[in-house]
Amino acid sequence: MADDPPEVAPEYTDLEPVFFGSYVEAVTIRSTLDANGYETFIPNENMKVTDPFVTGANALDVQLLARAGEVEEIRALLDELRERGPERSGRRTPLRMGWLVVLSLTLGLGYAIWLIAQIL
Repeated sequence: MADDPPEVAPEYTDLEPVFFGSYVEAVTIRSTLDANGYETFIPNENMKVTDPFVTGANALDVQLLARAGEVEEIRALLDELRERGPERSGRRTPLRMGWLVVLSLTLGLGYAIWLIAQIL
């Protein structure tokens, strides 16, 4: 019949949650899963971005869904990534941040001495 809705493939209706949390975390996990060949879905994604309070309770949290047959593989992959921790690029960021703080304090002190000299 012409009034019947189009049939949806079962792989898009049989979805289970693999993550629940902030939108930023969900998008980060989604990109990691996409890179590993898994399709995921965030319900009401556009609404959560434009006006999250319309979606009701837990307005700032989202749910990341995946195909039911892939949930166990995805959870194993996420557990492995959590155990491994963030990838290190080899940069010495903490040392650079330390020098930035020292430089900021030194410049602030130098400016204060210069300003006092100008006033006197």
